[in-house]
Parts: sequence; structure tokens; C-alpha cells
Amino acid sequence: MADSDRMHEKPWPDEVEPRPQSRSGRRTLLAVLLAVGGGVVALSACGGIGLAALLQLSSKSGSPVVGEWEMLQPAIGAKVTFEFRPNKTGVIKAQGAEWEFDYTLSKDDPPSLEWRITSMNGGARHAFKKPAPVAVAPGANIKIDVNGFVLIDAVSERFQVSFDKTGLLTLENANRPLRFKLRRIMPGQQ
Repeated sequence: MADSDRMHEKPWPDEVEPRPQSRSGRRTLLAVLLAVGGGVVALSACGGIGLAALLQLSSKSGSPVVGEWEMLQPAIGAKVTFEFRPNKTGVIKAQGAEWEFDYTLSKDDPPSLEWRITSMNGGARHAFKKPAPVAVAPGANIKIDVNGFVLIDAVSERFQVSFDKTGLLTLENANRPLRFKLRRIMPGQQ
């Protein structure tokens, strides 16, 4: 009787033989996996090509002078920085004073850079308040001297631009005996 009871019991799961899957089910699964994998590969390739094109375009469209530069020569005993922004504006900073300017950079070889001082801020503080920048008229007579060196000689000035092998930027003005030698300030350096 024990044997007859045993006959009616359901077999254990490891004793059950799996049903063979149909060949059409395997083909469908394989087709879906190939389609999804191919889509991922195609999407990655398109994204990579798009990123490469964007980087190539941005590297050619950016001006080589854009960034922040520290004046090395002439040595005037004060820290002087020049910042050229991508929107064709910039600022010169020296001893707490700032001179905002608009600039253009020609595509000549060698290029020339022309700036026009638009506003200045003397850096003086009164009652812990920084005064607002003062606008500079286009025809104004301006001459800025830092420690006996003429930093700005006119509202508008033109410079020949050159880069040396070490990456130094030289701004040379035909009306000045000395030229500016500038070194790029890397982010976080200062």
C-alpha cells in the first residue's frame, strides 16, 4: 500500500524533466537581443560622433587669448592680471583697481588685438562698500600708471599678438617701448 500511495504523489521538482522549448521562442529571444544590442551600439556611435564634432567645432571657434593671464614682463612690482572673456569683453586688475574693456581679435597673421576701456573702478572702499565702476567715454584722455609704468595709455589701443613655444602671450604696441608678456593662469592656480 505504501507503493500505491507513492504513485499518487507528485514528483519532486528536480525529478521533473524540463519541456523542450520551441525553436521559434529561441529565435524570437535572439532577435530581440540582437535588436536591442544593435540599437545600443548605433546610439553610442552617433553620440560619439556628435561629441567629437562638438569638441572640434568648439576648439576652432574659441579665441586663443580667452582666459586669465598674469603679466610677467615688464616687472612692475605689482600683480597685474588680464582676463579675456569669450564674449569679447575683459578686465585688467592691478592693486585693487579694475579696468573693464571690450576687445576684438583679428584673424590676420599675426593677429592684432584692439581694446577699448569701457569702465574703471579705482578700488577704493568707503564704509566697506565698493564703489560702482565709472564709465569711460570713447574720446576720453586716459593714462593709467602702476608703480611708474604706463599700463594703459589711451582709451583704445592696438597690439600685435604672438605666442611663443612655451605658451607665453606677447602684446606689442608700436607706441610703447615695452611689450606685455603674459602667462596663462590655470584654473585653481593664483
